[in-house]
Amino acid sequence: MNRVRILAGLVILSLVGCTSVAPSPSPSASPSPSPSPSPSPMYNVAPASPVATVDFDTGTGALPAGWSKQQWMNRSTFVWESEGSCRSGRCISIETTHSEGNDARLYTTFHLTPSQWYILSGWIKGENLQNTSGSSTANLFVGDEFMHVAGPSGTFDWTKVEMTFQADDTGEAKIGCRLGHFGSTATGKAYFDDLEITPFDVNRLEGEHHYLDLETADIASSGISEADLAQWQARLDQVYDAYAELVGDVPFDGEKIGIASVRQYPGGWAVAGNPIQWYQPYIAESLQMIGDEDDWSFGIIHELGHDFDLDYRWVWDAELWANIKLEFVVEALDATVVFDWQAYRGEELRSVFANSYADARSRGEYNWAVIHVRFAELRDDYGWEPFKEAFRAYPPESDPDCPSSLLGKFLLFIDLLSEASGEDIQARFETGEWEWMVGDLSA
Repeated sequence: MNRVRILAGLVILSLVGCTSVAPSPSPSASPSPSPSPSPSPMYNVAPASPVATVDFDTGTGALPAGWSKQQWMNRSTFVWESEGSCRSGRCISIETTHSEGNDARLYTTFHLTPSQWYILSGWIKGENLQNTSGSSTANLFVGDEFMHVAGPSGTFDWTKVEMTFQADDTGEAKIGCRLGHFGSTATGKAYFDDLEITPFDVNRLEGEHHYLDLETADIASSGISEADLAQWQARLDQVYDAYAELVGDVPFDGEKIGIASVRQYPGGWAVAGNPIQWYQPYIAESLQMIGDEDDWSFGIIHELGHDFDLDYRWVWDAELWANIKLEFVVEALDATVVFDWQAYRGEELRSVFANSYADARSRGEYNWAVIHVRFAELRDDYGWEPFKEAFRAYPPESDPDCPSSLLGKFLLFIDLLSEASGEDIQARFETGEWEWMVGDLSA
């Protein structure tokens, strides 16, 4: 089935009037960059113009021309407002006063360039917006999937939101305004105005096992050379091969893993999946670090590590496993990564986790860095071979022998590691450490 592929989330650009002011991202765990270099001449950074705009000023009926309404329950009101728009002219509103809320939407269809990336932006204003279930109140959406970009709750002035999406191979995209969403109902009144669809100016850079979809302006402003960018892509393919060597399989049936710039906050610096969603405000600085500091990118390698958890069969703690596998990659490839403003090469990265555990013990506490410490001791004796055997022996999630509980997943991996190494791995942990881990996973 042809579907619009969407990477969606919230970007609030202004809470006052209709003048957008971009938010500042939180600090990244990277050294302070040197002053930004001049844009590279190898990329054209001319801003893209919208291919479609909607000001809701055209039409003769109850709704703007080409727009339709739909609602879960027949309890919402759709109004083509004659005044109160974001800038001038008219706007639309959806209102639900029923105490149980509703999911109601206005939508239209655009014919776009197949497979092209776009930014959908628009302005939302809210009056007493509250959820009666779920978490989405007023939002813009693309397609008939769960992804969308929501505005705030409560009462607020015109606020700009935006989301990036990729048109499917037909180019047809259903786009609209909504109060509520799948799994969410809401009450209050939401106003919508001045929607725009703009080409998302990305460069598709192909690797053997991955591709990069990065904004032209970010590549240019980073100052990274073509040679350094190509070298990083070659390194990412080495990382992919190293992960496959460790766990014995590849994710997504061997399909290339995308690393895509997204304008909306995806939930972190970057978020695993296919594609990996990389938050745009961090990208230029990160590329500069890759070019200037020989950084392989801790964050991107970490997110690739999440993807190599396959069906999460052995995962009792996703962040822990991503970092354990990242240790293998950095050691095997003698890579340099920057973490918390400090560069580490190869086995030097062990100190990050050793120090974290030492700090916890100095306070009389435990944390999961104990696994890094004890596993590093095991590697000193046996190398990574027992780990490779344990990963390969672990039954897939669909197998009845695969534990369903977090504690069960942990105990089975320890048993498989013990079998592969020929020693009782539990004995490597202090009594207090083992009791803490079992208790934490049993809580």
